[in-house]
Amino acid sequence: ALLLTCPGIPMFWMGQEFGFSSDKSLEPRPLNWDLLKNDRNSDLLKFNQNLIKLRRDTPALQGETFEVVLKDSARKIIAYKRWNGEGNVVLVLANLDDKPAGEVVLQGPFLQDGLWHEFIRNYDVEVKSGKLSDTLGESEVKIFLRK
Repeated sequence: ALLLTCPGIPMFWMGQEFGFSSDKSLEPRPLNWDLLKNDRNSDLLKFNQNLIKLRRDTPALQGETFEVVLKDSARKIIAYKRWNGEGNVVLVLANLDDKPAGEVVLQGPFLQDGLWHEFIRNYDVEVKSGKLSDTLGESEVKIFLRK
């Protein structure tokens, strides 16, 4: 999720989008397509396909704008904002720890009041007085799009 919501050109290593792991080499190696028979691998592929579509369809994710709006080193949480000049705004909130983070509160002028849609879990949250409150599980990323 971070790879596909950060500026720049995202790159998957061969098969990485569905959980295939191999040593990095310039020599061609066959992919294990049988992995897609497993639910976890096919779900990972669908997850990445949805994020690629989000990136392609969301103008704020196509430019170079990027601002860190929360860096909590103790809890290993980061949040950043992406936007464009036409008012399209995306907020990414990530728990970089393998333990649940619990409640996370974002507050500041970067958060416009109103409804924001969380893309991955597909629900809406209301931002009031520039404050968004949500929870993060272990290694979880949430992507909020301003409605």
